[in-house]
Amino acid sequence: MKFLAGIFLLLICQKANSQTSINVDDTAMRNNTTFFNTVDGIPVLNPKYTRIVEGSLYEPANFTKALVFIKNNKRAFTVEARIDVIDERLHYLDEKRQEKYADSPIDEVQFFEAEKKIGVFSFGIPGCGPAAKGWYEVLEKGKISLHRKIIKNVSEVKPYGSATTEQKVITTYSYWMSNGSSCKQVKKIGDLQAELIQANPAMQQKIPQRKLSDKKVEDWSELVKIFNSL
Repeated sequence: MKFLAGIFLLLICQKANSQTSINVDDTAMRNNTTFFNTVDGIPVLNPKYTRIVEGSLYEPANFTKALVFIKNNKRAFTVEARIDVIDERLHYLDEKRQEKYADSPIDEVQFFEAEKKIGVFSFGIPGCGPAAKGWYEVLEKGKISLHRKIIKNVSEVKPYGSATTEQKVITTYSYWMSNGSSCKQVKKIGDLQAELIQANPAMQQKIPQRKLSDKKVEDWSELVKIFNSL
C-alpha cells in the first residue's frame, strides 16, 4: 500500500514488567525517599530493588538540561530531565532537586549540552494517531518527517543470595516516516529510498552514490533532508 495514500501501521509497543523499581545505584532517586511512597498521591506498591549493570532505562542516560513543550501550551519550560522509555514518562528535577515525573501531556522535549542541542524527542508522531504511543527521536522535519522509535528491552537476573535484581537494558530502534497526515514504519534504508523516489522522481538523481547503511542514523537523516530540499 502506498504511504502517500494515508496508510499507517500500528506500532507494537514493547514494555517491560510494570512493577515499580528502585535503582539502588541511582543517587537522585535514592535520596528522594518520599518519591517512592507516593507519586502524585498514588501509592507505589511493592518496590523492587534493582541495579543496572548494562545500558540505561533512560534517554538521555543522565539528567540533562531540557526545553519541555507541554501540549496546548506555547511556553516552554526549562528543567533538567530525562525520558523513562519503559514507563513512557518524562522525569525531571524540581527546585529541590527531587525527582518527579510530568503528568501533563508533552509534545516535544529538546535536550542541550553546553547550549548545543543534542536531541529532540516527541511523544507519538503527527498523523499516526493514538495507536503510535511511545517516545520517538525526531531526526528530520519537513514535507517528510523522520522519527526513530526508542525500544528498551530489559533482562533480569537475581544473583544467588542477593536481594537486588540485576538488569541489562538493550536499546534498539525502528524508523518511521510521516507526511503530517499519515505515517508508516520503514524497515530498510532501501525501502526509504524507494518511498522518497515514488513521492518525487527527482529524488532518483540525488541519491548519494556511496553505499548507505541501515545501521547509520546519519544516512537515514541525509536521505530525508535531501528530499525536503527538493
